[in-house]
Amino acid sequence: MVTDVDAYWDADSPALRSDDGRRALILARLEGSATETREELATLSPKLTRTTDALTVRVGGQEEISRQVGEQAREDFLTAEILVLPAVLLLLVLVYRRTAAALITVGVGLISVVGTLAGLRAVAQLTEVSTFAANIALVLGLGLGIDYSLFVISRYREERSAGHDQSGAAVRATAAAGRTVIFSGTTVAVSLSALLVFPFFFLSSFAYAGILVVAGAPRRPGRGRPAPPPARRRRPCPG
Repeated sequence: MVTDVDAYWDADSPALRSDDGRRALILARLEGSATETREELATLSPKLTRTTDALTVRVGGQEEISRQVGEQAREDFLTAEILVLPAVLLLLVLVYRRTAAALITVGVGLISVVGTLAGLRAVAQLTEVSTFAANIALVLGLGLGIDYSLFVISRYREERSAGHDQSGAAVRATAAAGRTVIFSGTTVAVSLSALLVFPFFFLSSFAYAGILVVAGAPRRPGRGRPAPPPARRRRPCPG
């Protein structure tokens, strides 16, 4: 809600006018929190912005800049999804030479991204979260998801090449590569949590996104002992 308006033409203050006299400021005060102010600016800004033969009107201020940056970040997030996902899927098909494995890998990344966005939504109810956290969730979610999957699938193929059946190879792969995945994810989460020390919600938002990405990525290794190697058949002794 606009509670106060001051203009150069009313106050006749040189501080509200440019040196060449071609520009002037109109100061408006909006009551409410940052979120409420930006929601109101989303309605007011298009109505006030105009260009005519006589004058040009633009809306400025910290909250308006933050609102525009947030809108651009959301548009970039959608654009990145449209461009990145098909490209990543194509590269994975070329690497794996199997569509199913590529789809599983991308699926792991998407699950991590969706879980992180849901977690950020919950965190936003308690504290301020930057819009750019969603972009970090997309980048880290796909990156770590693909990284984790490559570890496990590559190890699975090695176990299959060694002669193990599907079940045994899966258990061995998750038991071995899973330790590497957990150590890698924990390192990422601990490193990003250092950003929580700084009193800036912009940096804290990156920490929230990074920690939630690692926590939400399906990476838990299979429980149980590795399957024993297949028993060798004894050849009858020549008698």
